[in-house]
Amino acid sequence: MGPNFVYWCVTQYLEKRECEYDIKTYVDFYQEADCTSPLLSGVLVFTSTPCKVSNKYFLGPAPLEEMASQIAKAVGPCGNNRDYLFQLEKALNEIGHEDDEIIELANEVRKILGRIDVPSLTKMESATPARCTTFLPPSQFLTDRPQVSKESNGTDHITAPQVTLN
Repeated sequence: MGPNFVYWCVTQYLEKRECEYDIKTYVDFYQEADCTSPLLSGVLVFTSTPCKVSNKYFLGPAPLEEMASQIAKAVGPCGNNRDYLFQLEKALNEIGHEDDEIIELANEVRKILGRIDVPSLTKMESATPARCTTFLPPSQFLTDRPQVSKESNGTDHITAPQVTLN
């Protein structure tokens, strides 16, 4: 099972899970302390067109309560949106990159659901968020693919094609 097969399998899974998103972009993630070399390269990010007409799920700028209500009720092909939000909140907490807005939104969803069994999280003061820069515009997604190569230790290394944006 080579890196191209793994890439294909993961992409197929994400295409199903993220089927409501119509924009796919490769990004490189940089640490705030070192903005010269990416921490991760070739990360595929799915986003939606921010338009209420063409995207029935786009809420736009909205009060916290309205966003939480939509998340509490929404279900995608791989499960409840609220579960995704709670898992995101937990994952960010576990790696020390808590996000105040995610925590606040998750707690509001818990209020709506009346869920006492899911503990509320609070932000750790020492967390430093990762930064990202996009190198590949969505219009080139279908023609440019990341390069997959093997590292000397046997792990796969994925490098996004870098495109100069005018």
